[in-house]
Amino acid sequence: MELIDNKHKPWGMEINQFSMLMHLSQLTGFLIPFAGVILPIIMWSTNKNQNEIVNKHGKNITNWIISSFIYYLIFVMFAYGSVANFFFSFDRNFSNEPLENLFVSYGSIIIAVILIVVLGFCSIIFNIIGAVRANEGVLFKYPLTITFIS
Repeated sequence: MELIDNKHKPWGMEINQFSMLMHLSQLTGFLIPFAGVILPIIMWSTNKNQNEIVNKHGKNITNWIISSFIYYLIFVMFAYGSVANFFFSFDRNFSNEPLENLFVSYGSIIIAVILIVVLGFCSIIFNIIGAVRANEGVLFKYPLTITFIS
């Protein structure tokens, strides 16, 4: 599929403004569930064939969305596993070493919750940095991103 010239103005905006809006649209997920995933993907998919810059920003954003979802999934599974381990091992080993089980389980849960919160803050910070860079005309590659779409 051949791209149309880079003079296309998606939604009547300049390319840099539209790219900035794509990055910032991820933040809508904090107000409306799944809007932070759906909105940037719709913005990208409807304009990716008209402009190469929008296509590159959209790929980076989509890769970050998929990567952060995988990271959240891993951290949540770790937290649930720690909670399950706490309850199941606490009953069996209560008489052996209850404090060790308690500290290990609580420590694992606390670590998982901290990782989830840190990833949330990183998402906000990365989105803002990406928006600022896009407005400056610079392509921002999100750190810690796994490239699924190249």
